[in-house]
Amino acid sequence: MTRDATIHTRIFMDSFRQIVSTRAKYPPRITFQLVLLDGKKMQVCVDKRISGADVFDKICEGLHLAEESTYFGLSFAHARGGFLWIIMEQSIVKQLRHANPLTVWMRVKFVCSPNELFLSKTRHLFYLNFLQSLKGDLSTSGLTLDLQAQLAALLSRAHDGPPSHANFLGLPLDECSTAHVEYFSKMQQTLLCLTPTEVQRLFLNLVFSNLHEKQRFYYRAQDVFYRPVRLGIGPQGVVILNTESSLLEDFSFARLTAIGTIQSVLTLFTSRADGSQRADHFKLPSRQHAENAFRYIRETSYFLRGEVLEVRNVFPETGTSILRRRMDLQGQPQPSLTQHQVCRLVRARVANEGAQSNTDRETRWPEQWHLTGASQSQKRRFMLFRWLQESRSDDYERLH
Repeated sequence: MTRDATIHTRIFMDSFRQIVSTRAKYPPRITFQLVLLDGKKMQVCVDKRISGADVFDKICEGLHLAEESTYFGLSFAHARGGFLWIIMEQSIVKQLRHANPLTVWMRVKFVCSPNELFLSKTRHLFYLNFLQSLKGDLSTSGLTLDLQAQLAALLSRAHDGPPSHANFLGLPLDECSTAHVEYFSKMQQTLLCLTPTEVQRLFLNLVFSNLHEKQRFYYRAQDVFYRPVRLGIGPQGVVILNTESSLLEDFSFARLTAIGTIQSVLTLFTSRADGSQRADHFKLPSRQHAENAFRYIRETSYFLRGEVLEVRNVFPETGTSILRRRMDLQGQPQPSLTQHQVCRLVRARVANEGAQSNTDRETRWPEQWHLTGASQSQKRRFMLFRWLQESRSDDYERLH
């Protein structure tokens, strides 16, 4: 090899190493926009050692959510489409590599009946979550006109909005029927004697009883015939919808016997009438989507029902790296407490301390956060568990 060829080879290899190192690493720190349920926005600067739990704990500390913070989570928009949940144990910088835009939203992660919520602050955040998803979308929700007008009146009364309900229905006022407008006005007169808190509770009861599609978190997917579908995960279980939002398959938690994932494929196992197992495969946009849906299904089943779904191997003969990732996914799902345990803890705290009034304190948020420092231990889930061990150990021990 000539001297010139050797020089060109070295230059090429140096350039190649720079390209590989740049792609393999993610930035040591990142600044993203955090959007709360009430619409407040702030800039958060974190380094690679900060986990999702660190940011979530900071939010819960400002909102005074205490135990009922377990109902909420953080999500971001993936570059390949759809939203994903932030995994609390992992570095938030690593998870936001594929975010587009670089924004994190606070959302209700586990939906339950409003009668099972004890703190007024939690019920108000549930109301804000469904307010954003329903405003301007009632006309296409498939509900009866009476229920649409009732929901619009509740939204207008709790939101202290204008007497017209066209903003909430998503229709021009001239397209609303006379009977519809009259029923809306009658409902508004009936609600005048109720406080905003009572209106919000009534609104949440209607949403929980009639709008199951608004209680689900959706992922884009394809079935085995490469047809586009939507995979919705909610308190009732997993549903498969087509692009027109028509129900194709309902996998309730009572039917699901196991779950598995490999690469970007999510597999749901159910029992047939003859006792055999049926496996339904769904291809999601990426492996990150599949593992995120896998975790969310197990977390929802464990939190709301107290049952951990079995993890089953989809393809027994796989590589070592895939088996290692699968073993990591087979651990105890987040959160570490079930809804029944959370309710008992909240009742004990309200009875012993009368701390429900503390949740109504005004929160003054900074315009920008800078979170740096050593990462938390892997067993560290939320601020709640450290608080339980230090301050409320007696109530925590009564659960076990």
